[in-house]
Amino acid sequence: MCDVIRSTTYRTAAEEKAAGVALRKVAAAEKKVKKAGFIIAKRAATAARKAITDKEKAAAAAKRAKKAAEVAARKAVANEKRVKKAGFIVAKEAAVAGKKATATAVAAAIMIAADKKRAEAPARKEANIVAREAKKIAAAAQWAAEAPARAAARAQWIADEPARIAKHNIWWERERPVREAHYAQYAEQNRAARERERVALERKEFLERAAQSVEADRRARDKDLKAAPKTQDQLMLAKTAFQTEDCPICLSDLGETNVMTLRCGHKSCGDCFVRHFQTVGGTKCPVCREQFAVRQLTYMR
Repeated sequence: MCDVIRSTTYRTAAEEKAAGVALRKVAAAEKKVKKAGFIIAKRAATAARKAITDKEKAAAAAKRAKKAAEVAARKAVANEKRVKKAGFIVAKEAAVAGKKATATAVAAAIMIAADKKRAEAPARKEANIVAREAKKIAAAAQWAAEAPARAAARAQWIADEPARIAKHNIWWERERPVREAHYAQYAEQNRAARERERVALERKEFLERAAQSVEADRRARDKDLKAAPKTQDQLMLAKTAFQTEDCPICLSDLGETNVMTLRCGHKSCGDCFVRHFQTVGGTKCPVCREQFAVRQLTYMR
């Protein structure tokens, strides 16, 4: 509407004034509308903030109520524990008192029994002495009453001794051949077993001596072979040289000069051969370990 009014080219003063008033009214209306919207929005925001605050207050109140309930529950549990502990202490004290009373009663009974035993000890000792004496008297009387029977039995034993000796001699004469045959068989078995053990022992000793002799001969032969120096004919070149292009020590190419060929047929550089010969074990081929020279070592003291 404002654009339409402003776009009009030809206007009168009254029209211009009316248009200005209308524009101001429109602007004032727009301001009122904006202010009303702002107030409504502000009130809505205030209401929302109040609702949030009320919600937070309700949550805080619920939290405080929950905390108070928890505290009350803990207090109730603590009170229950204290009550239980008090009951346990009372029960424990009652048990201790009962144990003390029982122990006192048992100790009193033991003391009464001990006093009674000490009081009865002289009479009991006297009764035991009388009983032992009565037993001794009865045993002596029984021994004296049985003396004639023992004398008669001994006389009968002495009278029956020749018959027993004769009976034993008859039994021995009957058993002697059987026993002598058994002893002879046992001795023969022992002799055969000892003979077998002797033969086995001699065979074992013979085999051990033979093994020791063979081992001694082998060691002596090895010692002689090691000690015997090889002759010049044995160390002469007797095999065909291997066809190779590299030195087995330094792995460099072998030329036509400065090449050493050993009796086993392996080749190496002259310089490598000299260094190898100066080391320990240098009299053996570095490839096949066959001896190619004899070197006498002299130790200085």
